[in-house]
Amino acid sequence: LNEWIASKESEFFYRGIHVLSKKWEKVIASYGQ
Repeated sequence: LNEWIASKESEFFYRGIHVLSKKWEKVIASYGQ
């Protein structure tokens, strides 16, 4: 696992976290409707 993480660039993780947060924003926004 450590080798896999080390092989990825920081942009890979930034993009993944950013996409995940956007998905949660949509879930939260649609919850009240």
